[in-house]
Parts: sequence; structure tokens; C-alpha cells
Amino acid sequence: MHRRTRPVAVLIAAAALMTASLPAAAQAAGPTRAEAKIGMHLQKAQAAAKRVTRLTRRGDSAAAAKALKSARREATAAARGARALARSADDSLPAAKSAIWSLTAAAGTYGAAMERFAGLIPGAQGTTLQSSLVGALPGTIAGRQQLITDLTALVSQLTGQAQAIAAQALAALQVAAPGQVQGVAQVASLQSLPTMISTLLQQALATATMALQTGLSTLTAVTPQLPADAQTQVTGALQMVTTMMQQLMPLLQQVLGIATGATTGALQQATGIIDGLLGGLLGGLLGGGGGLLGGGSAQPAASGGLLSGLISLPLGLANGILGSLTGLLGTPLPGR
Repeated sequence: MHRRTRPVAVLIAAAALMTASLPAAAQAAGPTRAEAKIGMHLQKAQAAAKRVTRLTRRGDSAAAAKALKSARREATAAARGARALARSADDSLPAAKSAIWSLTAAAGTYGAAMERFAGLIPGAQGTTLQSSLVGALPGTIAGRQQLITDLTALVSQLTGQAQAIAAQALAALQVAAPGQVQGVAQVASLQSLPTMISTLLQQALATATMALQTGLSTLTAVTPQLPADAQTQVTGALQMVTTMMQQLMPLLQQVLGIATGATTGALQQATGIIDGLLGGLLGGLLGGGGGLLGGGSAQPAASGGLLSGLISLPLGLANGILGSLTGLLGTPLPGR
């Protein structure tokens, strides 16, 4: 299955978006040792995932399975480190940002891995490697969801600028989620796969779909807690996610034969929040004078930059920006 490429311009844009609202001193400071260690694990996880792709396409099933284990191990280590940072986070911006970006990068890596591993299944030689790839999906989905749960808890725990940044990061992850679930659904819809593999794929897809619904509901629930300007930006992300979910539902129905009452309920809940928060401002949000995606005055530093850039980009670019967070975290440790 064809993979979207991530041009260098995406990485440059990611760095600009992430650092635009930071004070000069914060931009100059390098990552802490904990951040650098998390970044190292994420870089190794992503490198191993790319090896899985190359080896699978080459037909080297044994080596691909070994690389798959490495990718999962490194992603788990990164997630563990990110969760440790989140437990010690407070309203101090350095501590909050450290936890937020670590959680976001780790969750983004899990999301990209979910789509990648599923996409490799049709071309994998033999049911052994196919089983290994599909077997990696439940843990990957659960790992991503746990990190999102931790990030959601931070949104409720933090205040002020730190809370706004955490909400933006959570929204960015949710914007990427429908495309990742769609990637799994497209593979699960193939009729040529062995019955066992199709069944396992459908189970993983059902889990990912429930996680997507939960993510939308939690993001909707925390939005009213945010500062006004952050509410506006996160509401824009909610609009994007609900639209993508509506487009995704027919494919989910086709693959799973699911009753979409839960999905419809989550969409209605999000739509109600959107209407209540924006009212007549919707036109401005989508490009009128001074709106989120249009020109006009700049957003306050507390919530500018990352999300406003992400939700104005195609989904593939937003997804690529999440992946590039790893590079920003993975700067070499001081003194090494």
C-alpha cells in the first residue's frame, strides 16, 4: 500500500509552528535529559518501523518481524517516559511543555505506526508476518489511547497558557486520528486477505474506532474549560474532526457492519458544543476578517501557532507535523 511522503518542508513548518509562541529563552534552551531520552526512543521506534516497511517489501519476513519487535519496544519505552513527565507536570511552562510535547510525539508515533503496520499486511509474504503485523495493532492502539488519556488529564489539571497548549496538542492528535483509522479500514475492507487476518483486522478497527469516538467526546467535554481564544481554536479542530468522521462512517459500516449510534451521538455532542461556542462567529472562523484561518489580528501567544497552522493544512501534513515533534525532542544530550 502506498505511503504518503513527508517532505522536508513539513519538518521546517513543524519547527516554526511549535516555536512561534515560545519566549526566546525557551527556544534557546535545549531539551532536558528526560526529553532527549524520549526523543531517542521515538527516533529508534520510527527508524525500526521504516525497516519493517523495507524488509516486508523485500520479502524478508524474519527480519521484518524482528524490526517490528524493536519498533514496538522503543515506542513503549518512549511512552513510559512521556507518562512519567506528565505525572510530574504542573503549571510551570517548562515542565508543562516538556510533558505535553513528549506525550504528543509518543502518541503521534503510535498513530503513524498503526496506519503503517496495517498498510503492510496485504503485501506481506505469508500469514506468519501478516499475523505479526496485525498482532501489533491492539497494543499500538491501546498505547496511543493511554497517552491521549494522560494528555486529556493534563488539560483538566493545568491552567492558563499551559492548559491552552495542552488542549492544542490534544486537538492536533484528534485531527490526525480519522485518517489513521481510515488507513486501517481500507486494509480491512480487502476481500483477498485470509479469514483469520481479516477478523483480527476488524477487531483492531473496532477498537480504533471506539478510541476515536472517545477522543472526540473527551475533547468536546474539555473545550468549555479553556480560555476563550483557545476555545475558538479547539472548536475549529472539532469541526474538522466531525466532518472527517462523517465521511468515514460509510466505510466503517461497510467493513464492520456496525450500528453507528455511538458515533452519531458523539458527532451530535460535538456539533452542539461548536454551535454554542461559536454562534455567529463561524463565518469569521473559516476565513472572514480576523478569523482563525483568515487574516486579521494575531492570536495571543498562549494559543497561537501550532493548532491554527495544523487545522489549516491537509490531514497528511498535520499528521507529518505530529511525527516531526520527535526530531525536536531528540536533540543530543548536553555534553555528549
